[in-house]
Amino acid sequence: MDLASIALVKGKCWATMFIRGLDPVVLLVVGGDVYVMGLVIISLCPDGWDLFSDELKVNSSDQEKAAILSSESIWGILRGLETFSQLLHIDQSGSALRVNSTAIKDFPRFLHRGLMLDTSRHYLPVPVIREMLDGMEMNKMNVFHWHIVDSQSFPFKSKVFPNLRNKYKTGFWFGTKIIQSRIEGDPSPMAGPSGGSYAVILQQEGGRRHTLSWGQGQANLLTPCYSSDKADGTFGPINPALDSTYTFIEKLFEEVTGLFPDKYIHLGGDEVSFDCWRSNPIITTFMSDNDIDSYADLEQYYMQRVVNITSYLNASSLVWQEVFDNGVSIPESTVVHVWTGDQESELSEVTGAGHTALLSACWYLDSLQNGGDWTKFYKCEPTQFSGTQEQKQLVIGGEACMWGEVVDESNVVARVWPRASATAEKLWSSADADTEDGASQRLESTTAA
Repeated sequence: MDLASIALVKGKCWATMFIRGLDPVVLLVVGGDVYVMGLVIISLCPDGWDLFSDELKVNSSDQEKAAILSSESIWGILRGLETFSQLLHIDQSGSALRVNSTAIKDFPRFLHRGLMLDTSRHYLPVPVIREMLDGMEMNKMNVFHWHIVDSQSFPFKSKVFPNLRNKYKTGFWFGTKIIQSRIEGDPSPMAGPSGGSYAVILQQEGGRRHTLSWGQGQANLLTPCYSSDKADGTFGPINPALDSTYTFIEKLFEEVTGLFPDKYIHLGGDEVSFDCWRSNPIITTFMSDNDIDSYADLEQYYMQRVVNITSYLNASSLVWQEVFDNGVSIPESTVVHVWTGDQESELSEVTGAGHTALLSACWYLDSLQNGGDWTKFYKCEPTQFSGTQEQKQLVIGGEACMWGEVVDESNVVARVWPRASATAEKLWSSADADTEDGASQRLESTTAA
């Protein structure tokens, strides 16, 4: 079957999401015969995530010499168009694109199919980030977790607290215009082919390993560490004893939620050492005055106040698993992000407590093995743990994580893709369809062709 054109009905809220630079009415012209693919969309502007199915028929028994793509939402249409693009192949003459007769019903297995990208250790130029977003679209990922800041740098240009960047200069930063252009679907400079179709998460951390850059531009934010009853000039986690801490966090988060109109804020909480809190006499006095018996309880006090701030701003919270492991009392609505240790035991405990879980432990892209390691990503099954069916339904998906210590603009794309494609397939396809053997066979047939 030769395809000549694909006609799209323009929708007011999604017409700009399709591939820029091409006519939104005719996307493809090849071959001699004319075939039109019609789109059927039930709701142009649905709320919520893209757990919507799509159905693609090309020259099927009930749609001869025609093609139709239908879905209950624009998100399904976008995923279906991606499926269609991957069905195209060059014919034997090398001069035309062809597609086999087909009928496909497709839908994602998990709600949250994400990629975490760290731009704090090595600055990544905007075109590189756009390339990552293009890769996510091709792999039907729907959540971009942007780890913008860490101890090494604070490249987020805050208008409310400009010293956060000015006091810890790196020479490069992400300004509000860059960020807003991605969210609002503006053609430049961050907008990708599908405009604002990704959720973006700005993460803040509690431990010294992740907040040192914060303290450079915000006085009294970090806890002074003591040696021999004197401040030794080093600093630990965010100071939970000062009201000014929470005033700062609320104002910063208010700015962030204005730029990132998404449901979630990642509150971090991993790798928090209590040593500095333990050494500080002001912290000790604060704990005594407030009947706080342990440093885990102090962490709970801090996290609870921060969670309350996110709730006040109509946002929901994600936390790393240590917050849960340390016994912090968190609302059931808080998503626990599992990244280390025995993931099966952790998922069982987290979901057993009624919390929603997100898995990344088995999909760390910065951990590179010789000989190709993508097959191990297929062996990771998010629902493989001891628990009831209700518990397993609390696992909403996962993220492939690309931390930035050993990558920069010269190699980050090659490090992420196509390895993250294995994670994407695990989160999209049915449990019995996404095996490494099946993927190997597909790769072999593709390269042989």
